[in-house]
Amino acid sequence: MWRKQNEGPLPRGAGLPERRPLWQWGGLFFVCLLLISCRARPPAVPTPCLGSLTIETVPSGAAILLDGAPLGQAPLTIALPPGTHRLRAEREGWEPAEEAVTGACDEARVTLTLRDGAPPEVSLNPIAAEVSPEEGLKVVATARDASGIRSLALFVDGQLATSTQEGSLRHNLDTRLLKPGEHRLVLRAVDGAGNVGEAEAPFTLRAPAVQTLAPTLIPTVAPTPTALPTAAPQPSATPSPTPQPTVESVAVSFGEMTLQAYAYEQALYTDPGAGHPYPLLRREQVGSPQERTFQTVVMRNAYLELTFLPELGGRLYSMRFLPTGQEVLYRNSRIKPTHWGPPDQGWWLAVGGMEWCLPVDEHGYVTAEPWEPTITRQADGSATVTMRILERSRNLEAEVAITLKPREAAIHVRPLIRNRDAEEKTFQFWVNAMVSPGKHGVGPDLRFFVPTSQVIVHSRGDTSLPDAHSALPWPMYHGRDLSRYSTWKNWLGFFAPQLDAPYTALYDEETQIGLVRAFPREIAQGAKIFAFGSGFDNALFSDDGAQYAEMWGGLTPTFWDNASLAGHSQVVWEEMWYPLAGVEGLTYANGEAALVVQVGANVARVTVAAPGEHEWNVIVLRGGREIGRQGISVRPDAPFRADFPLGNSEGQLAVQIVRQDGSLVASWAE
Repeated sequence: MWRKQNEGPLPRGAGLPERRPLWQWGGLFFVCLLLISCRARPPAVPTPCLGSLTIETVPSGAAILLDGAPLGQAPLTIALPPGTHRLRAEREGWEPAEEAVTGACDEARVTLTLRDGAPPEVSLNPIAAEVSPEEGLKVVATARDASGIRSLALFVDGQLATSTQEGSLRHNLDTRLLKPGEHRLVLRAVDGAGNVGEAEAPFTLRAPAVQTLAPTLIPTVAPTPTALPTAAPQPSATPSPTPQPTVESVAVSFGEMTLQAYAYEQALYTDPGAGHPYPLLRREQVGSPQERTFQTVVMRNAYLELTFLPELGGRLYSMRFLPTGQEVLYRNSRIKPTHWGPPDQGWWLAVGGMEWCLPVDEHGYVTAEPWEPTITRQADGSATVTMRILERSRNLEAEVAITLKPREAAIHVRPLIRNRDAEEKTFQFWVNAMVSPGKHGVGPDLRFFVPTSQVIVHSRGDTSLPDAHSALPWPMYHGRDLSRYSTWKNWLGFFAPQLDAPYTALYDEETQIGLVRAFPREIAQGAKIFAFGSGFDNALFSDDGAQYAEMWGGLTPTFWDNASLAGHSQVVWEEMWYPLAGVEGLTYANGEAALVVQVGANVARVTVAAPGEHEWNVIVLRGGREIGRQGISVRPDAPFRADFPLGNSEGQLAVQIVRQDGSLVASWAE
């Protein structure tokens, strides 16, 4: 700086701004930085909150759209923005399902159920436009649907010919029982949602040039061995004088059925040291389930449809009561080998139905062996399917003839065992009916009817009951009514060697249907009941958890007894098995009628059911005196029921069923 002349020097610091302390300069600098920062950054905006949504569909695999935008196939998990959104599931063959969802800051799950609104697709293979009665008609059909097939049925001129619960049907239609002229086949499929689809085809049946059937009467005594045909009889060069069966005749046909079965045959082997020629099983070699097609023989009248599987023990696989469409026998959803069976064989095939067990106990050796079927017809319209096998361990000829009559809901079962050798043979023979009447499996409403006061335990899983070989009071034991399946724990099997009447039966009060066995006690002395109660591991024999009950009938009183057959001799008898429907239990039964008597304060309610169609009289007595009489009409699908006032009468109550000529059908007394 310059100063004026003659002025002295400036004092130190004169003319300069006043100095501030460093800390003040730092504070000002910080304030400036803060102001600059505030002007540079915009106000903070809150981050949106996303929720998590897991989406599932029934059926699985449907395409998922959110507000119209595709996301993928269910099941999947997405991040869901806030707000309300439209969720949609689509799958070919199903009606779309929609639902509104709201985004939130949490995890959520939603299931969309699609409805199958489309009918099944039914395909019928081409059939001949015109056939002769001798040719028959092979019907092959398939049904497909997104929700699966519940049933596939064949109708001929509006009448049910056969049905299956599978998606394919093969049936050989016996055209010999149809009238010449125009006919129409209808294949009707029902899917899992109840939708119905159909396919149909007409055909013409030519008039026969000659009679095509020569019915043969089945003798009522043991027949001499003869070579019988393996198929239905062929036309004869000389027409038989017997009239041709009418449309009321029982229809019989060969066909096929596809079932799920474990691949057990690849695990079979024989061992000379086993003591018998039948196969043993290596369980570790059993393969996974697969579809198998088996030959069938189908019999049908107005009340029953019977399906046999000759390749699987010749068994009666299905007994369907046509008036209600209910199945009487248990049919395993997947044929499965088990560890049961004779101890020296070590396995048994759980198939279901009614099987023929010989020559030893515990199902015998031959229930999975092929039997040879033959068909014969009778002049009254009845038909008989006879299953035959040569039992190789004892060289016994065995045959079981099953006869179905027109207008009767019963099967006449006629076993015959013949000793081919000169020396005496010991053996066992049992009929085993696996039963789940009216539905797949049995429940607490099932009841057992065994007319006795004491049974003999064969085996039990309920340790509160007496052990094997012990007597067990029937039906009450320590306050438990063992006639009611709801009281059973784990398994129980028992014999009833001392029956008061010649029958055993079971009945499901929920489904209102059951099964009766009526038999000649002087020959067929065996009666056994077996069932799996609560607590049993059903996976040992089934893959779907269904339980069933077994009704057995045999030659010997128990499994611990053997029958003997002298050289070149035979034993034969006939018993009846029939569905019991629309009643309220059972009081008495034989081969002609079933009787239910319920006594109230001043009235006796009497119900009469029968496997046939009859006009009878019912007589009610008290103290030996008749107090009521009524004429009745009864059919398998229409039991008779009436209340008879007791008034002031006293004494023992009795009920009689008599024919129009006065002969006795059935009689019961308190």
